[in-house]
Amino acid sequence: KIEKDLAAARIKLEKAVTDHVLAENERKVQSDEDMNNRRINKAMEWMTAAQDAMNQINELIGNSYSAQLDKLEEYQEANTQAGNDEQERISALVEKKVITEEEGEARKRVAEEKTAKKHEELERKKAQLKRKQAIYDKAISAMNIGLNTAMAIMKLWVDPGWPTALPMMAVVGALGALELATVLATPIPKYAKGTDYHKGG
Repeated sequence: KIEKDLAAARIKLEKAVTDHVLAENERKVQSDEDMNNRRINKAMEWMTAAQDAMNQINELIGNSYSAQLDKLEEYQEANTQAGNDEQERISALVEKKVITEEEGEARKRVAEEKTAKKHEELERKKAQLKRKQAIYDKAISAMNIGLNTAMAIMKLWVDPGWPTALPMMAVVGALGALELATVLATPIPKYAKGTDYHKGG
C-alpha cells in the first residue's frame, strides 16, 4: 500500500512539475507577445505622430507655394495691364500727332516685346516653382505611402497575429509597393511646350 501511495505521489508530483513548466512557458510566451505588442503600439504611435507632423509641414509648405504662385500671377496681370496701358499711350501720342505713325508702330513693337519678355520671365519662374512643388509633393507622397504601409503591416501583426497575417501582410506590402511605384513614375512638370504669348508660341 505504501509503495502504491508512493507511486501515486510520484505521478502527482511529475504532473505538478510538468504543469508548472507548461504554465511558465505559456507565461513567457504571453509575456513575449505582450512585449512585442507594446513595441508595435509604440512604433505605431511614433509613426502616427510623424505622419501628423509631416501633414502639418506639408500644408504649410503647400500654402507657401500657392502664395508664391498667386503673387507671380498678380505680377503677370500687372505686366499685361502695363503693356496695354503703354500701347494706349502710344496710340494717343499718334492721334495727337506728337509722333508719326511709323514711330508709333516702332514704339508699340518695342513695348510689346518688353511685355512679352517680362511675361516669359514670370512664366519661367512659375514653371520653376511648380517643378519644386512637384518634387516636394512626390517626396512627401512616397514617405506617406511608406508610413501607411508599415502601419498597416504592424496592425496585421497584432490582429490577426503571426503567422496568420503573413498572406495579408504580403498583399499590403505589394499594394504599398505598387502605389509607391505609381507615385515615383509620375513625371515632374517641365517648361518644355512653350506658351502662347511669346515668339515661337
